[in-house]
Amino acid sequence: MKPRDAIPSESSMVADRGITGDTARAAVALLRDEGYVVTMPQRGSFVADRENWPAK
Repeated sequence: MKPRDAIPSESSMVADRGITGDTARAAVALLRDEGYVVTMPQRGSFVADRENWPAK
């Protein structure tokens, strides 16, 4: 995925990937906590701009 691409919703991850809602929620939370994903209320989660990604 590229910066600013929308992350699939939790419900679509559950349906498409066969994972639990808890797993989908935890994965998005981890990516958000590490700075790779930005979540905007009422809009969804998106890949963060690369300049905002953590240094390696």
